[in-house]
Amino acid sequence: MKKNEETFTHIVDDYIKEKRAIGYNFEKGTQTLRRIIHLQNEIDHDIPILSEELANRWIEKTAWENETNRSHRISVLRGLGAYMIRMGYDAKIIRVWLFCIFRYDDPVIAILFIHLVRVYLIILRWSVFLAYDFEFVVTGT
Repeated sequence: MKKNEETFTHIVDDYIKEKRAIGYNFEKGTQTLRRIIHLQNEIDHDIPILSEELANRWIEKTAWENETNRSHRISVLRGLGAYMIRMGYDAKIIRVWLFCIFRYDDPVIAILFIHLVRVYLIILRWSVFLAYDFEFVVTGT
């Protein structure tokens, strides 16, 4: 099948085949992906894209689920999005830190989390700088 003739369902089927080929059982993930296909057919009509609207609706917390189930749903969608990007399809990237923020209903915790990430990035930049500086002292170059 040519790339321009593929549907979202075919892409998901290929993703499931790849996961199983490398040794994953992927039964629960397959069930989750079938639900994503159903939602994608409602929103994007099986066009081979992972749209922002689909991602946003999928990320929303439902009234009947706990955070563990929600995290699993988001994780499966993130994996599919990474696969689609790797294969050259249009997909919305769902970053890990983004869905962590959405997990907290309290805005104070979300703000604290953002500041914690910023501090981590500053420390990371300084550690790289200091490692380079240390290399200069040791090697003289």
